[in-house]
Amino acid sequence: MIEVNKINNLNQIQNGTLRTRAERAQSGRTLEFIAKCDGLESAFLSFEDWSDKSLGFIYEIYVLPEFRNQSLGGSLLHKAEEVAIKLGCTKLQLDVHAFDRTLDKGALYSWYSEKGYVRVGSNSERMEKLISSKNV
Repeated sequence: MIEVNKINNLNQIQNGTLRTRAERAQSGRTLEFIAKCDGLESAFLSFEDWSDKSLGFIYEIYVLPEFRNQSLGGSLLHKAEEVAIKLGCTKLQLDVHAFDRTLDKGALYSWYSEKGYVRVGSNSERMEKLISSKNV
């Protein structure tokens, strides 16, 4: 079972890898979320709130290697879309990076494309999706 919760204090994060990623991502505009799989911390989302510009930005989705291919990334992406809509955003953007170098960037582009994201430009790492309560 997957559970996604907002983190108000980074010290709540028990897993050292996830806490380090959260500390690096945190800024005045970010909201952090932890996903748990069967009660174990397994993935992290950093969402930047640019709702003053009707925009949400996914700074990072990171799934611990031992928990990959269990729908955690999709659950965090869905959470980001829900949060963006609640904040009044009409667009969600992200830059595709394989932060830990274990993932193929092409596979990441394909994964986001399957979820409805499109590249902003042919040479751009940025992808975006127009969002509304109808498509989440």
